[in-house]
Amino acid sequence: MARALHTRSARASGPFNVINCSSLSQELAESELFGHEKGAFTGADRLHKGAFEESNAGTLFLDEVAELPVGVQSKLLRALEASEIRRVGASNPIKVDVRVVVATNKDLRAEVKRGAFREDLYWRFAMHLALPPLRDRRGDVGLLIHYFLRQLCPPKTKATLSKEAEQQLLAYSWPGNVRELRNTVHRALFVRAGERIEAEDVSFDPKPEAVQSVGAEDIPDPHVDDVNRVFIIGKQLEEIIDEVVTKTCRRLGPPPKVAQALGVARATVYRRLERLGFEASDFASEPEDAAK
Repeated sequence: MARALHTRSARASGPFNVINCSSLSQELAESELFGHEKGAFTGADRLHKGAFEESNAGTLFLDEVAELPVGVQSKLLRALEASEIRRVGASNPIKVDVRVVVATNKDLRAEVKRGAFREDLYWRFAMHLALPPLRDRRGDVGLLIHYFLRQLCPPKTKATLSKEAEQQLLAYSWPGNVRELRNTVHRALFVRAGERIEAEDVSFDPKPEAVQSVGAEDIPDPHVDDVNRVFIIGKQLEEIIDEVVTKTCRRLGPPPKVAQALGVARATVYRRLERLGFEASDFASEPEDAAK
């Protein structure tokens, strides 16, 4: 969809770049998004233009934006608000003209409430769209089937689809969405005996005989709005610590009080907040019920 927005816009002649945020550490994310100067850090032996510069006058698609380190989220917010970026190690900002499209499979509002995503960045995204699953877009299935037939058919060969095979594909629920549909068409092209794909050439991923147990990552956090409780199932230790610190700050206010309540050094709390992209002033005022 991001590519369609790009190709049907006035920016179609400009670049279209994709960054997968889930694969980036904080240090790598800054360099990949904003670039770095030669000598900015160990191994930076030459100037590197980041994705924002490379996407100037075009579109930058940030996939899995919820995985972007919180410390980098503040820099992304500044880039969106000021239309300028600063390379790592640079002293002067660079103006950029980039349309940014982001995607995520997480509930960003829930991520905001647990302190994993900046609220000001969330509201900076001008428009929020929910892309329905393929099973709710039945009219797209037939179009996609024939698109993938053309795209995946080996060079100098032809491939057609029997009526029975097409009916099988149209009737399926596609729990894996477009990726599963593409894979299924590709597999049928491999196993067909002639030019035509028959019903027996179509196979779907096997369904488990028993009911699958719900994974920890599928369990919703029942305490996302509760500053007195932390839900730990399915979370990494660092995520739990981050949530404890941010929720305690939301409950008690000033970091010194938080450090005393948690039995840690003040510097530990300040470093954690800095890594998460918060300022101490964000929690400066003490809530009325802090004494509780």
